[in-house]
Amino acid sequence: MSQVTNPWNAIFKACGRVYLEPHEDVPVLAFFGLACLVAVLLFAGWGLAWGGFPQFSEVRLL
Repeated sequence: MSQVTNPWNAIFKACGRVYLEPHEDVPVLAFFGLACLVAVLLFAGWGLAWGGFPQFSEVRLL
């Protein structure tokens, strides 16, 4: 096992080894998988807390 210099690196390596053991680029896949999960949880929390999402015209994106 390679030397771990960053605690986050250890977390991503552990997540990756659990799900994708045979692949070499596991930390990268674990990082993006965890990032997607965090984004989904944040968007779900926002939607539940505010009762939905604003229309694009309300925030002047269109």
